[in-house]
Amino acid sequence: MGDCGPDEIDRNEDESLDAGHPQEAHPLAPAYGAKQSRASEDIPDLWMLKSGKTPLLTAAREITLAKRVEQGDRAAAEELVNANVRLVAAVARRYVGRGLPLEDLIQEGLIGLMRAVEKYNYRKGYRFSTYATHWIRQAISRALANQGRSIRLPAHVVDTLSRLSRIREDLFHRLGRPPTRTELAEAAGISEKKLMQLFRSAAQPLSLETPVGPEGSGRLGDFLPAGEESSPSDRAFRYMVREELEHALNTLTPREKEVIILRYGLGGDEPQTLEETGRRLRITRERARQIEVKAMEKLRKPQTAQRLLEAVA
Repeated sequence: MGDCGPDEIDRNEDESLDAGHPQEAHPLAPAYGAKQSRASEDIPDLWMLKSGKTPLLTAAREITLAKRVEQGDRAAAEELVNANVRLVAAVARRYVGRGLPLEDLIQEGLIGLMRAVEKYNYRKGYRFSTYATHWIRQAISRALANQGRSIRLPAHVVDTLSRLSRIREDLFHRLGRPPTRTELAEAAGISEKKLMQLFRSAAQPLSLETPVGPEGSGRLGDFLPAGEESSPSDRAFRYMVREELEHALNTLTPREKEVIILRYGLGGDEPQTLEETGRRLRITRERARQIEVKAMEKLRKPQTAQRLLEAVA
């Protein structure tokens, strides 16, 4: 459950949530019956029933359990899982209607949750639910992409995206959050423009659920605008997230808000580089970077980050 650097991720690549081996049992699975039978549609119901009797965990309790998990305490791992099954269900419901029934989505999400229990590093200071959401979404996205993929990427594009995925995964572990586009591009040694070209070219022929790279740390649909075919529940979800995002942006100064909107394309335009942002606002690239750093510090305050997390969970 320790921290993962680039080398460790490479060594553990075969242990990741591999869509090519969907029937392989997870090391923690016997404790919960995970993946024992695709046909057992009542298994998620049993998990939900069990989780309903497990109280939500305080931050202090999470740390206590995480320490015990590091010592190989399976009961502590089971408590962490049971206390977060409701989070799995909440995330899984967002993927209903995309190719798998809810029961299967929950099963896949539980596999991601169990992987999060293994890898969670409480020393980073962030809550377990924040970390687990990443792994739950990854597991579900991989399952959806694997069952619906019909067109494959060219080998050289796959290699590049795989390398980006490993870098992104390493940054996620080191930073305790998904890296920004700038951070990912700088770590990969490519321009932000090239980074976005890679994602756009990859997204063109594939399912929106296709995860990028062997670690599946993101799905291609995250980089595409919402289409007209969005369901009412999808539109309601996006509206809720926009509301929470607007609330978060209102905690910033006008200039900080301008920089964040430009940098992340929140106004409907393409995300801008630091250079482009500086030109638009008539400030230097370095000044734009400083303003972005200060704004992101505000957005990462616990009360703001928690509201956004609840909106997307």
